Amino acid sequence: MALKGNCIHIKTKDSETETTTITEKKPDGTSEERTVPVVVEEKTNYTDVYVAVKQVDFFDSYFVNESSALEKRTSCFFHLAAYKNKTTKYNNQEDHLFYESLVLPELNYNTNVYEQIYAFVKTLPGYTEIKNDL
Repeated sequence: MALKGNCIHIKTKDSETETTTITEKKPDGTSEERTVPVVVEEKTNYTDVYVAVKQVDFFDSYFVNESSALEKRTSCFFHLAAYKNKTTKYNNQEDHLFYESLVLPELNYNTNVYEQIYAFVKTLPGYTEIKNDL
């Protein structure tokens, strides 16, 4: 399972020349102004690419809920990569056009995790023109 089609890869980075002033509120109630770089988007268009999940990792964290009971929360992190085509991916999965790490916002234990990941990816900005490659 993978995705195929046109997409726009969106990266963000700090501007090297532009700054803005932000006001941060501290825990003690005071405020402080700081000058920070402006965050800029870099968009790259890709046509007819093959997008596949490279890796899936599950991490469990434990916390005490409102009822003072210990509760487990599982997070699903995944690595997504785009390739020129399916053959390129299977010949050398490190020969990708771009690569990114993402988090699945909600994990459903009753549904295939890859189906959930690919459905989520298709909702992200830049991936709306991509379709399932069965």
